[in-house]
Amino acid sequence: MTKNLMFKTAGTLMVAGMLFGGHTAQAADITGSEAEGDGFIAGNAVSADLDVPIAVCGVGVAGIGVGTGVCKPSGGPLAWTGDEETWATAEGDGFIAGNAVALDADVPIAVCGVGVAGIGVGTGVCKPSGGPLATTGNDTTTATASGSGTGTGNAIAVDLDVPVAACGLGGAVIGVGTGVCEASGPLATTGNDTTTASGEGDGFIAGNAVAVDLDVPVAACGVGAAGIGVGTGVCEADGPLATTGDDTTTATASGDGALSGNAIALDADIPVAVCGLGLAVIGIGTGVCE
Repeated sequence: MTKNLMFKTAGTLMVAGMLFGGHTAQAADITGSEAEGDGFIAGNAVSADLDVPIAVCGVGVAGIGVGTGVCKPSGGPLAWTGDEETWATAEGDGFIAGNAVALDADVPIAVCGVGVAGIGVGTGVCKPSGGPLATTGNDTTTATASGSGTGTGNAIAVDLDVPVAACGLGGAVIGVGTGVCEASGPLATTGNDTTTASGEGDGFIAGNAVAVDLDVPVAACGVGAAGIGVGTGVCEADGPLATTGDDTTTATASGDGALSGNAIALDADIPVAVCGLGLAVIGIGTGVCE
């Protein structure tokens, strides 16, 4: 019995992006699966790709007085994902044998100016020029499974990136806030990730492979805030504040018998970074970070 499945969730999710002038982009995605099986829960393949860039840009908001926002990007998206290839291939004969799952996520968001105020002022600003603030690299996520028996030759490959970036911000409950940022280049970025799980088994819980890559840069940059008075932030970054390199995460399993030849490969990373900041409860705060 041959099963060809395709599951794909990919696209640009715009939350107020058009309203505030934010730009998002995603590159070419290839997502597919191929499966052949005979038995019970055997030879099934699931391949999923999810992108979700969300850009916002200026913003503002005020409760009582002022707010502001600003943004000034020039010619490029604020949130960007690279080329993705997500593929699952499965062949199985038996009980829970030869199943493959390949998942890729991404989720850049970027916000940029902002502002906000409760009682008075807020501000935000941002000023990037020609490049994304939150970006991910080109990811290849592949799961290949071949199994005969019980719980054999199953493969799971997962890649997740999650850059976010925010940039200016501001704040204020009672008075002022501010933010600023002036980044030139991405603030949160991940490299090109290759995540591969390959499992081949014959027997009982044999030849199963799991490969997982996780990155999670976030970055914030200016910030500000205030409780009662002032806050400030600033940042002026030139290059990424939170970044990860190219990752290759591979689990290859081959087993014959009981509880044999199983492989798990995990890679994490998780830079975060904030930079300017500020804050104040009662009076002043400041931050900066060039």
